[in-house]
Amino acid sequence: MKNTLSQSADLAGSAKAEPFSPIVSWSDSPIVRSHYIQPLLSGSGATDWFEWVSKTFFPHPVNRALSLSCGTGELERRGLALDVAMRFDACDASPDAIDLARRTAQQFAYDERLHYFVSDPNKQEFSQSTYDVVFATKSLQHTIALEHLFAQIERALKPGGLFVMSGYVGPDQFQWTDKQVKYAQQCLDKIPESYRRSVLNKGIKVSISRPSIASINEADPTAAIHSKNILPLLYKHFDVLERRDYGGTLLNLVLEDIAGNFQEAALDIAILKELFDFEQKLIRAGELTSDFTAIVAYRR
Repeated sequence: MKNTLSQSADLAGSAKAEPFSPIVSWSDSPIVRSHYIQPLLSGSGATDWFEWVSKTFFPHPVNRALSLSCGTGELERRGLALDVAMRFDACDASPDAIDLARRTAQQFAYDERLHYFVSDPNKQEFSQSTYDVVFATKSLQHTIALEHLFAQIERALKPGGLFVMSGYVGPDQFQWTDKQVKYAQQCLDKIPESYRRSVLNKGIKVSISRPSIASINEADPTAAIHSKNILPLLYKHFDVLERRDYGGTLLNLVLEDIAGNFQEAALDIAILKELFDFEQKLIRAGELTSDFTAIVAYRR
């Protein structure tokens, strides 16, 4: 089962497949996003997390923001459009991503308000008390030197500044618990076969299993490398203002490679809703914990 990179519905509301590419993971599915993820994050299927955060915590734009592991710059461009900050600094370990982000910023006439630089989050050191807000939507679950990064985020923020994150906080390297595997298999068995056809190889998905450590390391040795430590370190360094878990503990496993089979149709939504309700029932009962969360915290 391909399950190494299905980590996060993007904070900026842009974690969707590229045009014309198959929808593989649970968080790429617009149906799952509008009927499950977004209601849990913002209270509305029509409002994504980033829009909710901007309206709730940024009634007026702050002076300076930092975006970690920014990729091609979607979050910063949207942050400017939503008046989150007057200026964004943004970094990524990929020179190609930074180059594209810079060129796209110029196309949107944002280049004077966006400053991009190449940076390794495991080694980067920031100036003290520089930013009003730091965003991390992709970096934490891929960070090897996680303690170092949290200390640097705390250092970079002004006193009272906000740290906003969203992403995967489940088992390291996707080594699902026995309960996860058991309940996910129960869910998969209830899905009609026509919906269990792989969008990649067209075979029928029949079982849930943990990926091997070797396969994870081959695909991406940083994937969820220290993900179970994210929440303890966050609570160590910051005070949490808002935390909204959005599940994925079963859906990530069950819908991997078949998420694209579900459309905006009554039967499709009914099947998914049964999965949504089952996952939330187990989380509320304490049988499972949420593998994905979004948090707004502040520097003491």
